[in-house]
Amino acid sequence: MEGLVRVDNDGKVVEGIAKSWEASEDKKTWTFNLREDSKWSNGDKVTANDFEYAFKRTLNPETASQYGFIMYDIIGAQDYNIGKTKESEDVGVKALDDYTLEIKLNRPVSYFDRLMAFPVFFPQNEKFIENQGDKYGTTKESTLYNGPFTLTKWKLDDVYIMTKNQNYWDKNSVKLESVNTKIVKEGSADVNLYENGDIDFVGITNEFIDKYKDTDEFSTSKNATTFFMLINGNKE
Repeated sequence: MEGLVRVDNDGKVVEGIAKSWEASEDKKTWTFNLREDSKWSNGDKVTANDFEYAFKRTLNPETASQYGFIMYDIIGAQDYNIGKTKESEDVGVKALDDYTLEIKLNRPVSYFDRLMAFPVFFPQNEKFIENQGDKYGTTKESTLYNGPFTLTKWKLDDVYIMTKNQNYWDKNSVKLESVNTKIVKEGSADVNLYENGDIDFVGITNEFIDKYKDTDEFSTSKNATTFFMLINGNKE
């Protein structure tokens, strides 16, 4: 999947479905101009309406999205999400036309364009979702894609295969024809598959570090992670 923007390897916000964007002088109104050559994997065009629908579907209390709160900087988002208001029209997200999306905020948010790379803000195709009903997103056939790959095989708890999306607007930049992912629950089994040449990459646990740390195959990377501790302070 792909959103309005992407964040590249250097941490820079770059074009995604949006080819340009701008913030108003008070930084509370953002306007995204979408490219007209972006399509869903079924051939439908990706439009600003797909983003408006997606945002409001996430905020709809009936959706019960765990990440609805991340949209609360948008005017009316919190009130609609918690059921204080019933009308989605009160949410400050609007498709001005097929390729222009306007988002109004409660306050200036300097990183708002970067936030648009977060998956919760990705588009959704209303017609397809309504046709799928409760089955939406549960199989490869009941899921739609607008990014560089489509899911061509999905066997729960076993394997999934992603294949290059020929409808993707930037397909010429996609060098891989497919990505095959094996789901293995035991770390030792994962390592055995790697040793046998059945998989090309594996993340290892602490018990294997000494074995591989001095080899050319071993590498490390830094990942930003947040943890928290919840302490029950109830008093009798």
